[in-house]
Amino acid sequence: MARPPGGHGSSGDPGASGTPEVPAVPTIPQAGPGAGGGPAPTAWDPGSSRSPYAAAPPPSAPGAAPPSAPGAVPPAGPQQPAWPAPSPYGSGPTGAGAPPSSPGQPAGAFSSPPSEMAGQSAGAGPSFAMPQLTQAPLDAVSVAAVVTGVLATGPVALVLGLVGLRRTTRSWLRSPRIAVTGIVLGAVGSIAWVVVAIVAALGGFGASGGVAEPGDVAEPRVVHPSLTAAGNCVEALPVQQEVGELTLVPCATPHAAQVLTTWEVEDATYPGPEAILADATERCDGELADRGLDDAAHLAWPLVPAPGGWDEGQRTASCLVRSAGAPLTEDLLG
Repeated sequence: MARPPGGHGSSGDPGASGTPEVPAVPTIPQAGPGAGGGPAPTAWDPGSSRSPYAAAPPPSAPGAAPPSAPGAVPPAGPQQPAWPAPSPYGSGPTGAGAPPSSPGQPAGAFSSPPSEMAGQSAGAGPSFAMPQLTQAPLDAVSVAAVVTGVLATGPVALVLGLVGLRRTTRSWLRSPRIAVTGIVLGAVGSIAWVVVAIVAALGGFGASGGVAEPGDVAEPRVVHPSLTAAGNCVEALPVQQEVGELTLVPCATPHAAQVLTTWEVEDATYPGPEAILADATERCDGELADRGLDDAAHLAWPLVPAPGGWDEGQRTASCLVRSAGAPLTEDLLG
């Protein structure tokens, strides 16, 4: 049995009825004329790809053709581009002061490539000339200072360097750096000369020319092997075969050997290392036998000139006695 419209009773209250309420669809408000004079959208067209809420297209310039729809065929005849084509050389000057463009050239384009314009402004090359300057000659004194400094002349190079520095700074000569190099070499050489002189004066090189003092010494000192004498006690014997200097110490302190005797080699020419050493050993063995030291506790130890010492004029040979075990602590010559 169908119910009368309106549900129970004659009341018009929709809530009193059991039928659900259907929501109302809002209508799109009507808008005024669109931008550019076109009609504004009034409703959404399901077959259209444009939303009614999309922004309006930009206004067209006066006299410009409207945009073509997709797939539209352009009209026949020459077409004028809406915007000028970009210039291959970039945009040129614009405004009231811009030069007029040539026919058929887009406005704002250069009339010539930038390279040509750069050549006109910067110039194709040097446009002035002047005499060529000649190079200043080297200072001979400064060069001499360097040469003498390399040869380790010391004060000579120092003086020449100072003179050369004065000449190069006050006249048209080069180069002050050469003079400074001579000064440095001269200063280093002079310092080396002073050091050598001090060491030689103190006997540090053990050079011959002093006086041999026989017997025991009061305090240690370094001497050349040719300046040993009988009775001198030697602190240590080097392991190498050739000896350049010996240290003499008081015989009461521990020492390695003691000089028994010395003699001059009378050969006119150097007899050779083996021959001169063999002759000195024979003489040294006889010396130990004469003093009663030819036992197992003592060894004969000759000291003879080497080939280099012979060439320097050394002719003195020595006979030393050394201990076969513990160091000596007494004067064997008493």
